[in-house]
Amino acid sequence: MKQISRLQGTDGIRGRIAHHQPGDHGLNALTYFLETGFLTPAFFEHYAYAYGCLLQKAGGVKKGESIVIGWDPRDQTGMFNQAAVSGIRKAGMKAITVGVLPTPAIPLYMLYLGAAGSMVLTASHNPSDQNGIKLFHGWTALKFLPADDDALTAMIWDQQHTDLKGLMVAGDVEDHAAAARSFFISYQTDPSNSWIDRETFEDMILVIDASKGAVATVVEAIFDHYRFREVIYTNLEGPINEACGVADLEGQEVIEACDITERDGRFYRYQTLQTFIRIARSTPEVPAGNVQLSGLVFDGDGDRCFRLDFDPHRDALLVSSGDQLGIHLVRYIRQRDRSATAKGWFINTVESDLKTAITAEEEGFISTITGVGDKWILKKAVLDMIRARLDTSHPAATDLIRMLQADESGGELTGLEISSAWKTCLKKGGIRDGQPDYHYQVGIEESGHSILPGFINTGADTIPCFAGNGIKSGLNALVAIQQAVKERSSSDRMTYLAHPFAAGIKTTLYVYYVNKFMLLPDSPFRPDLEKTLRFEIEACFPPEYQSCQIHFPEEISLVYFRILKDNKTAGAVFIRNSGTEDKSALYLRGETEMAPYLDRIGMNLHLFLLKKMKNPESEFVQFEVDAIRMIGDTLSPDSLRKKYPALPFERILKEVEFKEGVVTRKGNDLKLTKKGNLLNDYWQEQEKLKPEERKT
Repeated sequence: MKQISRLQGTDGIRGRIAHHQPGDHGLNALTYFLETGFLTPAFFEHYAYAYGCLLQKAGGVKKGESIVIGWDPRDQTGMFNQAAVSGIRKAGMKAITVGVLPTPAIPLYMLYLGAAGSMVLTASHNPSDQNGIKLFHGWTALKFLPADDDALTAMIWDQQHTDLKGLMVAGDVEDHAAAARSFFISYQTDPSNSWIDRETFEDMILVIDASKGAVATVVEAIFDHYRFREVIYTNLEGPINEACGVADLEGQEVIEACDITERDGRFYRYQTLQTFIRIARSTPEVPAGNVQLSGLVFDGDGDRCFRLDFDPHRDALLVSSGDQLGIHLVRYIRQRDRSATAKGWFINTVESDLKTAITAEEEGFISTITGVGDKWILKKAVLDMIRARLDTSHPAATDLIRMLQADESGGELTGLEISSAWKTCLKKGGIRDGQPDYHYQVGIEESGHSILPGFINTGADTIPCFAGNGIKSGLNALVAIQQAVKERSSSDRMTYLAHPFAAGIKTTLYVYYVNKFMLLPDSPFRPDLEKTLRFEIEACFPPEYQSCQIHFPEEISLVYFRILKDNKTAGAVFIRNSGTEDKSALYLRGETEMAPYLDRIGMNLHLFLLKKMKNPESEFVQFEVDAIRMIGDTLSPDSLRKKYPALPFERILKEVEFKEGVVTRKGNDLKLTKKGNLLNDYWQEQEKLKPEERKT
C-alpha cells in the first residue's frame, strides 16, 4: 500500500468505529483503517503510542513525563479509552486520566499541571457511531499543525508492525477525574475568565442543550453558580449528538414553531426545541416580552456554542451562530475597553460571512481571515502571547524570535518546535517584566468555535491560556448581548438579535460520501475543477465583477476564488473538504446584491460536484443512488433498511435531504428536487455505460 503523508483532517483523526481486532482479518491496525475507514481500539493504542514516541523524539520530552487524557461519553465499552491510555504508557509516559470532560478542560488542566501534552478522545459533533483523537502540545496548548500531523503519520507508518501486545507497560497511570473537574469548574467561574460575574439574569429563563455529551458533567455546577430566573438542562444523557447539539442547527437562522411541533417538522424530535415551545406556551410573561427565553446549545465535546432566543412576535426561535456571537463579543469589548481595542485582533475563518470581519473592523479591530479550523486561530493567539511576553534580549529567546519572524513571512512552523522553545524560555527565565501588550482579543468560527483569552491561577503563578471553549463563549455572549439589548423594547431586542450586523450572502452546499483526494493539488481532478470554477464565475457574473484565485498554505485542499468589484472584495466562491466529516462543500459568500449570480453558480457547481466527487466505492453512495432512484420512481426507500442493515438509514436520508438538498418532503412523502432529478438522470445514464466509459 502506498504511504500517505497525513492521516488527520482539520482537527485530528475521526471515523466510524469497529470493536473487533484487525488481526482477526490478517491486517495491522493502520492497514485496517486505511482499507475500511474504521477506527479500532488497536488503532487508538498505536496512535497514542506513536504520539508518546514522537514527543520524546522531537518535542524535548523525557520518559515518565505526563500526558493528560480525557474523553467524551461515546465509548460505552471503554475499549477505545483504555487502548489510548495503554499506548501512552507503553511509550513510557505517565497517563493522567481525567474521564469525561469537555475538550477545553483537558488542555487547560494540562497547562495547570505542566504536563507534556494531552489527548482528547472524541469525534466532537459527529454521530455516536464515530470516534476520534485530538492532540494538544504542552506549555502552549496548541493543537497539532499540519507538519506535526505529517510527523505523527510518518511515526505511525514506521511503527505499524510493532507488536504492542508484546510490549511491557512502562509508564504509570493516575486518576485525576475529580481534581480535573473541580479545576475546570473553578476556572470557568473565575471572574478573570468570565464576564458574567458582573451581571444577573433574573428576567431570563435559560435552556441548556448539553448534546448528550461531555458538557453534561459540568454544566449544572457552572450555570447554577449564577442568578437566572430558571435554568433548564436538556440532553444530559443518551446517544451523543443525536437530535441535539449545534451540528443540525448549522445554516439555520430562524426555526418556526411549526417545524418543532408538527410531526413532519424537521425538528420534531429535538428535546431542547420542544422545551422552548412548551415554556413559551405555559409562561405568559414570555409571549408578553417581559421574560427572555434563551438557550445555549453545545456540541458533543463542548468546544462549540450557538445561542437560541424565542421571538414571541414571530413564534419562532432565532439562531445565533459563531459569526453573530463573535460580533456581540467584539462590541462588548469595545465598549468595555474603549480606545484600547484600536489595535486589537479579531480572527475568523473563510467559512464566515464576509461581513463579519468588515463589521469587526468598523468596531475598531484589526481583522484577519484564516483557513478553516480553530487551530489556526489558536496559533495566532499563542504566538501573540509569546511575542508580548518574550524578553527578546534573553539568550533563550533566539529560537522563538526566529519562529515569530518566519511566521510573519508565511513560513511553516510546527507546534512541536514552538512549544518546546517556549518551554525552554519559561524554564530559563526569558520572560519580559511588566504588563504584556497583547493584540489578540477575539477569534471565532461560524461553526461556533470561539477562543478568548483566559488565565489559570496555579497559586504560585498566573498562566495566560487559550482554548476553544463553548461554555466560556456562551457565558460571555450572555453578558455581551444583555448589555446590548437591556434598554431596548421586546420587538427591538428581537430585531437586533436576528440581525446584529448587515449580513451578506452565506450559502453552503454540501456533498457527502466523497473522495477527498480529488481536491488535493496533485489530483488530476483539481485542474479541471479550477478551470470549471473560472468558467462558471465568468459566465454567471456580469463584467463589472472579476475573480482571482487565492492560495491558503494552511489548507492545501481549499480551492478559493475571491470575487472583486471596483478592485474591492465583494464575495468569494470556494470548495473545501471537511476535516471532520465524510463530506466536501461549496461555499458562496458575498454582498446581498450578488444573490442572483451566486444562486446560479451554486446550482451549476453543486450539481457538478455531486456528479464528480462521490466515492463510488462507498456503501453510503450506493445507498444514496438506490434511494434517489426509488424516490424518483415514487417508491418508498424503506426497503433499503434490509439491503443496507449496517448503515444509519435515518441519518443518510437527513443528510441527503437537508444538507445536499436533492430530496424534499411533501407531508410524509419524499420527492426529488430539481437538483435531485438531474442527479438521478445522470446516475442512470452512467449505469448504462460500460465501466471504462463512465465519467470520473
